[in-house]
Amino acid sequence: TMWQMAAGLLAGSCAVLSLAQAPPVALVWACLCVSVAGAGVWRRSWLLGPGVGFWLTAMQLNAGLTDRLNPDLEGRAVHVRGVVTSVPQGTLDVLRFRLSPLPGGDSHTLPRLIELTWYDAPARVDAAETLELEVKLRRPRGFANPGGRDNEARMLRDHVGASGYVRSGERLGRESNAAFKYPVLLARAHIASIIRDALGERPSAGIVAGLAVGLQDALSRDQWLQLARSGTSHLMAISGLHIAMVAAAFAWLGGRVQRFRQSRGATGAARDVSVVAGAIAALGYSLLAGWSVPTQRTMVMIACGAAALLLRRRIGVADGLGVCVVGVLLLDPLAPLAPGFWLSFGAVAVILYGATGHVRPLGLIRSYLLVQIVVTLGLVPVLAGSFGSVSLVSALVNLYAIPLYTLLIVPAVLVSCAVAIIAGDAGTMLLDWTGRLIESTWPLIEVPASWSLATWSIAGLDGIAWIALVLGALAALSPLPILGRIAGGVLIATACLWRPALVPDGVARVTILDVGQGLSVVIETRRHTLVYDAGPSFRTGSDTGQLVVVPFLRSRGIRT
Repeated sequence: TMWQMAAGLLAGSCAVLSLAQAPPVALVWACLCVSVAGAGVWRRSWLLGPGVGFWLTAMQLNAGLTDRLNPDLEGRAVHVRGVVTSVPQGTLDVLRFRLSPLPGGDSHTLPRLIELTWYDAPARVDAAETLELEVKLRRPRGFANPGGRDNEARMLRDHVGASGYVRSGERLGRESNAAFKYPVLLARAHIASIIRDALGERPSAGIVAGLAVGLQDALSRDQWLQLARSGTSHLMAISGLHIAMVAAAFAWLGGRVQRFRQSRGATGAARDVSVVAGAIAALGYSLLAGWSVPTQRTMVMIACGAAALLLRRRIGVADGLGVCVVGVLLLDPLAPLAPGFWLSFGAVAVILYGATGHVRPLGLIRSYLLVQIVVTLGLVPVLAGSFGSVSLVSALVNLYAIPLYTLLIVPAVLVSCAVAIIAGDAGTMLLDWTGRLIESTWPLIEVPASWSLATWSIAGLDGIAWIALVLGALAALSPLPILGRIAGGVLIATACLWRPALVPDGVARVTILDVGQGLSVVIETRRHTLVYDAGPSFRTGSDTGQLVVVPFLRSRGIRT
């Protein structure tokens, strides 16, 4: 079945990504051959999954590792001519964008995509614009510390082969065929410029850009911190709920148009027109959103549902989810490197596991409350593994934040942007009203996020603690008797309260942290923790105290 194929494909992909280094090519092909032979001998097509997943991921991984900056060019001044392939973010003080080098000069030795920061830029660069730059680059790397984020894995998944900063540059304008080569990029950039012109530096500008075209970098660091502490970060990721809402609206509109045409003698089922219109709208919104993992998952799901309706077929829920996993992994074998992959599919899986199968209808309100509880408990293992913390107020805040954003703010953002594209003045007024709406309701997220116990950091778990956490989540959401579900909740709480073994009396544990330029030392004794130096800060607004020291302390279970 399809869910078995998806499980095998995912297992093969994760097996590659868990290795300390890329597997040899001979081993990759051997695994594929064994998988094909096993499927042929036992006549089980799903046995192809592990081998194909291992092969696809290994090939993609080797291609990404090969497409990296030549070590000989690291730290040297390099001249490059390239095209901006992202919507530039930030201000002229700190401008961030991605560049795809063009053939010629030093560019032939550079990766296909590089991340650049331009400090004190003379002017704002545009998407799809050609630039002539002098840059200093380095190979992908991140801080190597327990509990920290893996920046190298992020760059690998995004196919970025180098990062650096601009020393000087010249703008050469757009090519004449840029609109044909980068239609989606230019559409996203145009909408982002409309939002920036209408809202300027207002706090709501980044939120509107994030909801409209998926520019999550447009949000400030404080806004992301408040979203994370309140457990509402998913609201800024253009999620399946948002795309499904757009698809439903266009499906309804397509059906109404077809019924009108039928009254004039046209042929064709209104349902088929609705399905096609909804699928096309979902694809357009997914592309404008930047084609992230949640949008990929939703688009694959909508496409499968549309195909089943058009072909008059039925598909089971588990197999439907399996098709989505297979589709996403075939499109991007490195998708499991992104936390969004596990959060997106995990949310759907726990809802199917814990909130379905009731004999009697629960009613709208009870169903909604049940889904919030199920998602809150079911995603604790994913949140612990991805971020090392869980929000204690997420269930409360999401009760009103999800309907507020899904039913009111997101439609207002989309309608305002659509009107702004067609009629500038009217759209500017609507965007202003939408910005005021977001700013007036933001305290509903900001206030709970400011509470001291809004989040709970989870120490780096060992094997037994992980087993307890996963089993507890499964038991708490299962149809066990009430005592069994309570026992599951106790296991979850026990794992969240777990911390590594304390330092014995008379002993000190000394940890030297990688903070780049500078030295940060953490000294732990039985009853005290000393932090010496939190490392440097950066012009981008971040600092190694938040990026390195705090995550390490949390991974050790140290709160004071």
